[in-house]
Amino acid sequence: MVQMLMHDSSPAGLEAISRRMPRRIEDALDFPVVSEVVAVAGEKEVVKYVHFELIKLASLLSVGANLTDTQASFIAEELIRVFPNETLADFKLCFQRGAIGQYNINGEKDIFRMDGIVLRRWMEKYLEEKYQVVEEKLMKEKDEYYRITADPKQTEDVADKYIVQMLDALKPNKTASGITDEEIRQEGQERPKRKPYPSTPASLIRQCELHDQWIRECFDIYTGKPNENWMPEDEWLKLNDK
Repeated sequence: MVQMLMHDSSPAGLEAISRRMPRRIEDALDFPVVSEVVAVAGEKEVVKYVHFELIKLASLLSVGANLTDTQASFIAEELIRVFPNETLADFKLCFQRGAIGQYNINGEKDIFRMDGIVLRRWMEKYLEEKYQVVEEKLMKEKDEYYRITADPKQTEDVADKYIVQMLDALKPNKTASGITDEEIRQEGQERPKRKPYPSTPASLIRQCELHDQWIRECFDIYTGKPNENWMPEDEWLKLNDK
């Protein structure tokens, strides 16, 4: 996906990327986070993709003050800045859910207004859903890890600590700088009260990915038993965490 964005950011190229995006939150967890994509492809290309999805979203909604091209560019830049540890797939999934009213928590009020404030609230509601999906995934992973390891007690202690660390990092306990007062005035909206939102640290996503890879390489997928490549996870990490 990153290579596609770097190779072709024309409308046709962006549409091709959009069609490849997942339809479920579970499938979006494996995508690189925005900060990583920006480091490789550049912020301009990432903003261009989010802007593309926002324009598509605007075309699906019949609202009184729909997004202009300038507003969409501004909102795309803000979303990338405020949510650097989520993925481009997360943005698209959020927009799709919002378009069918999944995050319309204030009745008809949101239907006739689509701006940066509403879209940010959509994203925060989406991240609550994502948090639940990640929690369920980690619990299943813990159970599998417990089942296939020779020392169940030690495994359970390590897995519990790992899951607590992951979930604490995802909980809405941090705030972001958000949109400035001047930018809010330009949109003609009152400044909302800042709310904390969950974000996924890139380092913990990397840790989770490495753990998954260790299981795939060192255990038989059918029996769950160590295979001929098995080695303790800490030794495997020394060889592979580069």
